[in-house]
Amino acid sequence: MKKVVAASAEPPRKYELWRPIIKPERRAAFERIHARIAEAWSHGLAGYLPGEKRFEFEGLGFEVFREFKADDCQVVVFTIEQAQVCGFLMISKLVARTMVDARLGIKPALEPDGGKAKFTRIESGVVREGIRALLTQLSETYDEVGLGRISSTRNCDRLDDSLMFAPEDYLTVLRFRVGAAGDALRITVALSSNAINAVRESANAAAARKSAEVARLAGLLPVTVDIVLGAWKTSVRELNHLKPGDQLVLPDGEDGWLTGNGVRLRMGKIQFVGRTAGIEIKRSTRLR
Repeated sequence: MKKVVAASAEPPRKYELWRPIIKPERRAAFERIHARIAEAWSHGLAGYLPGEKRFEFEGLGFEVFREFKADDCQVVVFTIEQAQVCGFLMISKLVARTMVDARLGIKPALEPDGGKAKFTRIESGVVREGIRALLTQLSETYDEVGLGRISSTRNCDRLDDSLMFAPEDYLTVLRFRVGAAGDALRITVALSSNAINAVRESANAAAARKSAEVARLAGLLPVTVDIVLGAWKTSVRELNHLKPGDQLVLPDGEDGWLTGNGVRLRMGKIQFVGRTAGIEIKRSTRLR
């Protein structure tokens, strides 16, 4: 049987047995971490973003080091000694130009040489400042999830000169973009493939998610609530002498409260209208 393949389709690639394999749960955790990083970048580097643009996390993949091209990009290589992880941050020149224009309030204009003009000294300083801010947030988040802080960085004009990776090394590659997918504004973070196994989400983050889930489920449980008009001690004789029209003065000026299973929940103001009773919750009163 003859198989028809579209002319535009990519040529098939054999599966490589040494390609890294990760569990879906660990992959989801790693992607969740970098979605957090994109959110932190959007808040921390708002001054480098034009208009309403934000940093967006696009996804995770594994790529061979030799396939990376760093032409016309700003690249910083780094190490995380605690986890024995190497990596690099790469932003396209278009992203760098966008960040500079937003930071300096410059109106974007088409450069006469097709966009390849060098940055001025001031603009280069803005680019370095922006990259430091990106790396700082990256380092803080990696430290929170147990990977460790970025310990050393250096600018690199050519990735081949970094001496950190062999051409056949697989890297864990995290892709980010600025704004819409069609804007071609891309940022890449690449790490040694062992990084994904070294990462663990912090106990605080896991506990917070568990606590929030428990609170959500507990809030759905049915609870029998009683309206208590008041509480005081009196004798049986006094109760026996009560008759319609008598007035009872509750202690401490309390009108009444809601109680569930004997636990006082909310204070309230009791109102009688005809044959019905209503209770108005006092928002200023905390739970008891």
